[in-house]
Amino acid sequence: GKVRQPFQLVDIMRRYFDVDPVDEGTSAEESNSSDESRKAKLQRTMPMSADTYYTLLLSLVHITDVEYRHVGLKKLTANLILSLLFHVMNLLMQMALIFLVYVFVTERREDPLEDHLSDKLVLMQTAMDENKMLNASIPLESDILNLCWRDHSVRYSQSLIIFLWALKITPELVEGLSMANAVWRLPRSKSRRICHEDGDSTSVFALTPFLHWIIQIFIVLPKIAISILVAIM
Repeated sequence: GKVRQPFQLVDIMRRYFDVDPVDEGTSAEESNSSDESRKAKLQRTMPMSADTYYTLLLSLVHITDVEYRHVGLKKLTANLILSLLFHVMNLLMQMALIFLVYVFVTERREDPLEDHLSDKLVLMQTAMDENKMLNASIPLESDILNLCWRDHSVRYSQSLIIFLWALKITPELVEGLSMANAVWRLPRSKSRRICHEDGDSTSVFALTPFLHWIIQIFIVLPKIAISILVAIM
């Protein structure tokens, strides 16, 4: 399936400049045909990914569109319930995974560095200035030695890892923002004729105001929020 988002360049030029974006020296029929071809070219499509976000979006569109009722209201309702169930399970599993990574990996790595770190830094700097070894029998100095022994980081390696992670997570975040932009730019329609079937594909060309906010709040916003949480973990 695909979400069709019209780019109203022709209408914008007519509204603000009161001109038609056609070449000079063309007849009225040629102008109309070229105008229609330009509108077709200016329409952009965004393919739907095979995930629970777009599955729920498409289920909501199908059950809202009156022309799609030939499939059967029971079937559409069952499809919506299943899509919603899988969507909720997907969100819960992603949030649980983020929580586990934060608690059992990130925090556990940070805990040794958060306990009296300033005192350890002063003591280690003093030992380096006086050129003397730390005493492993003293608890605080023993902790410093253990931290140094367990630290295998290479200088600037963290910056490289953060850069590679940003490259990895950026497409997911961009996809969420593109989805938000596509949904926002779809025209609002009070009629419940909002999608079109073409063989096995479905094109969404409008949304009702209520459906627009439902999709933005319960589909688009969680997708972007999870991408951001994963990025900063």
